[in-house]
Amino acid sequence: VISNLDMLVDKLPKQGEAAELTRAALRASLSGVSLNRQLLAFSKHQTLRPVNVDIGSVINGLTTLLHPTLGEHVDYKFHVPPGLWPVLVDPTLLESAILNLAVNARDAMQDGGLLTISARNQTLPATPAAGPTALTGECVVLTVTDTGVGMSGDVVERVFEPFFTTKGFGKGSGLGLSMVYGFVHQSGGNVMIESVPGTGTQIHIQLPRAKRRAGQLPEAEIDGGAAAGAGQTVLVVEDNASLRLAVARQLQEMGYQTIQVESTRSAIRVLESDATVDVMLTDIVMPGGMDGRGLARAAVKLRADLPIILTSGFPNETNTAGADGDNGGQGRDDGDGAGDAWSTAGMPVLAKPVRRDALARRLQQVLTAAALPPTGCPQPHGQL
Repeated sequence: VISNLDMLVDKLPKQGEAAELTRAALRASLSGVSLNRQLLAFSKHQTLRPVNVDIGSVINGLTTLLHPTLGEHVDYKFHVPPGLWPVLVDPTLLESAILNLAVNARDAMQDGGLLTISARNQTLPATPAAGPTALTGECVVLTVTDTGVGMSGDVVERVFEPFFTTKGFGKGSGLGLSMVYGFVHQSGGNVMIESVPGTGTQIHIQLPRAKRRAGQLPEAEIDGGAAAGAGQTVLVVEDNASLRLAVARQLQEMGYQTIQVESTRSAIRVLESDATVDVMLTDIVMPGGMDGRGLARAAVKLRADLPIILTSGFPNETNTAGADGDNGGQGRDDGDGAGDAWSTAGMPVLAKPVRRDALARRLQQVLTAAALPPTGCPQPHGQL
């Protein structure tokens, strides 16, 4: 749906009812992507890009976002002591979690109040009463405190449930806190709530100390722009006929030629032939006994220098090690539905739904990398 709407938006005049309806449909589709990602977050199946992060830097970097978010009637302050231990988390999702908590705190302080965001180091003892899944050892505790209306015990027990909300109809999705819960637990941490009706609420996020020193937050991926193709041939391997056609149309409008196949076996036959193929774009989850990764391995044997891009709509298929290589195979996604890239086994992976601009950038990057002369030190195939 998104692929077709992306193309349709460009074909219509900028003004007019048809263009307005198409853009509305595109926004609604992207909202569906966002909703799906929030549910994946609660179920702890979202993809992460964890790096060693200084929570203090994240908190202090929220200043420009908090003021317009909270409004004039809510004051805020930070308490970030020096010497905080690093934590291994996805910094973008950590920031999003804090903002979610800040929005909830704002809504609990309709008549004004104070929001406090603080962090501290803490060593949690291993006690039998804590239970086998409790966080123990060295951790950093991030606390968000408000002076709002507070919550009853019954509400506290349900507050992390997806779609549960105490806000009026249309004023909240009930997914903000469930997203926080899923992200924290997927990152190896824990969330606790203390709340007193009429007094306020404290939410504590415990995150385990990272094994290495925190560095700077990762820079955004280089945006090479959605440069057009120059007649290169893309082998499109996708078993879904309508999606295969939509992707092929996108590629053709970008200036590429396409060869479209519905199976990995058909793709191998193309690669065994004399057909020109400059890059292969394949879904990971494919029927017929060989998936996209198996096809990639076979393709490397047939055409050693062929650039390969993998795609998948399943988070578990796009998981990869993080910066420290010890994060339990968690991958990464930017969470905006734009289809930005992960990397697995040295090959870029685009998350479905793949937006046209993200596909264009990735094609330019792999084609440019393939055209570079060797540096004397061989790189893994497809490494960017």
